[in-house]
Amino acid sequence: MLKSKGFSLVELLVATGIASTLLVLASRHTAFFYSALLKVQHTVAIEAEFQSLQHVITAHLEQAGYIEQPIATQLAVSHASLPSINVSRFSSEAPNSCFTFSYDKNSDGTITLTPNEFFGFRLRDKAIEYRVGKRSCSQTHWQDLTDTKDVSVSEFSITRLHVSGWGVTYEIYIKASSRVFSGVEASTTFIVEVANVQ
Repeated sequence: MLKSKGFSLVELLVATGIASTLLVLASRHTAFFYSALLKVQHTVAIEAEFQSLQHVITAHLEQAGYIEQPIATQLAVSHASLPSINVSRFSSEAPNSCFTFSYDKNSDGTITLTPNEFFGFRLRDKAIEYRVGKRSCSQTHWQDLTDTKDVSVSEFSITRLHVSGWGVTYEIYIKASSRVFSGVEASTTFIVEVANVQ
């Protein structure tokens, strides 16, 4: 039998076989952990997208219906004459997936196009869009808020939860998945209280 520096050929083959098996197992585990890490990273990216959307939608929606007026005028306005948030949808999208509203952003007492004081959000073609000018839910040329190369939004809706003398409470629901890493999806629900609408 051949010997090489104190090891037999059989021992060398067994050691090589064990080392190869360990390398294959280590490679598989590394690939598995790398895949799991990518999944976590893309889930976190969707969650970060949700937080940004919640911040933008809440900041504008809370102001819906606001118009700068003297206190005496504000007190004289009846609840019945308060503006409302228009809820609709873009043609082929789900009901309640678009809502438009306006508010006096620069506090000059009027709603104008310059600066733009007409707002809204909607679902269209797997993206959440932001209203441009006075465009309605059924019109095109809104601005994308989400990037469909990264995130695919499958559901977006607004639901009126509660109406009282001080305003309306709305629930916003968003469900999305990663376009980069299949199988990663998440959803979020948040509440927005709007004081200046009926």
